[in-house]
Amino acid sequence: MKQCCSEARGFLTSVGVVSFSVTTPGMVPMAEDGKALGPAILMLDGRSHKQAREIREKVGEEKFLRETCNLPSSGGSSLCSMLWIRENQPEVWKATARFGHCNTYMVKRFTGEWAIDPSTLSLTGLYNTTRHDLTLNQDVLSIAEIPEGKLPPLMQSYHKAGEILPEVARELGLPKGCDVLCGGNDAALAFLSGGLTNPGDIEPCNNKWPGFLRKSHPVSPRPSVAKNHESPSFSPLCRPIYKETGPSNQPASSQNH
Repeated sequence: MKQCCSEARGFLTSVGVVSFSVTTPGMVPMAEDGKALGPAILMLDGRSHKQAREIREKVGEEKFLRETCNLPSSGGSSLCSMLWIRENQPEVWKATARFGHCNTYMVKRFTGEWAIDPSTLSLTGLYNTTRHDLTLNQDVLSIAEIPEGKLPPLMQSYHKAGEILPEVARELGLPKGCDVLCGGNDAALAFLSGGLTNPGDIEPCNNKWPGFLRKSHPVSPRPSVAKNHESPSFSPLCRPIYKETGPSNQPASSQNH
């Protein structure tokens, strides 16, 4: 990031808002100061098939799909990654102040504040996605025995999470006092950039994962997010729907921080 900002230094003086478009899932366990306690766990991670099967049986697949719109799968649902850490890395679980995706990590680094948005939290199986009312699904939290305090405060992608810390502004060459937005999932923001804002809008995804994204809820386009994510010729991403086929011994994780 320092290199990117250095290359664009001549354009940074007019920046007033910073936001993040992040690969999701990219689940990071973080200490109270925001330090990552391990690599980000990405969508193709194969370590938590066991946890995925167990929590689907306990909660019920219909309930997951009806209320959270997310069926837990290894890597594809960060709830499974949290459960794997609790079972296999108890020292990391104990040290974790917050679990979040990469925008949570970046917001914490930039502002010192915790935040997560619906577009990324919905890929945990813990968000009331159908209601979309900035609430966690208390039934799933209770059954999974995930303390609510281990998750960041919820806010919309376009909401201000805080102001950039002076030391971060100096390090990156950004103006003091920049607003930092929560940001969100790369695919959701790319489709917003492409103008998908009405119920029923549909657009093909033909980059990393072939498929389609369909907006079922109206959203209000926010220029500060929409105009900065991608150019009009954006190349959107989407997420696959996994079917659990069995355990894998090859975790796919990344130092995505």
